[in-house]
Amino acid sequence: MTIQTQRQTARYKDFYINFDAHPVRKDLYVLEDTDSIKNAIKNILFTDPGERFFAPYFGGGIRASLFENITNNTAYIIQKQVEISIENFEPRANLIRVVVTPYEDQNAYAITVVFSTINNPNPTTFNTMLTRVR
Repeated sequence: MTIQTQRQTARYKDFYINFDAHPVRKDLYVLEDTDSIKNAIKNILFTDPGERFFAPYFGGGIRASLFENITNNTAYIIQKQVEISIENFEPRANLIRVVVTPYEDQNAYAITVVFSTINNPNPTTFNTMLTRVR
């Protein structure tokens, strides 16, 4: 008798941040795999350090850069902050590349994060716009 071991890939599941109920099943929406990691990256980027109780260092800290002049230097600072925060707070993602593009006319930055998950070497892309509110 031979015993075969199957290597199962790790699956990641998180609740959707709104805690909305599914209309048919009446349970919470669940984000899986790369969608879960994309949501976690978004939460990291849009959280400032000191904003969460009992986690004073958690967050991207990029909101302060929005009130600087929109230049390539500021885009580089945001890029480095994004890289450091993802490496520190999202262990499920292997960061490949971060690209920050400034848009002076819209007063915004486009952020593109390319990563792979630990169990899947295929790259995944996460895009978001970082704009100043007020």
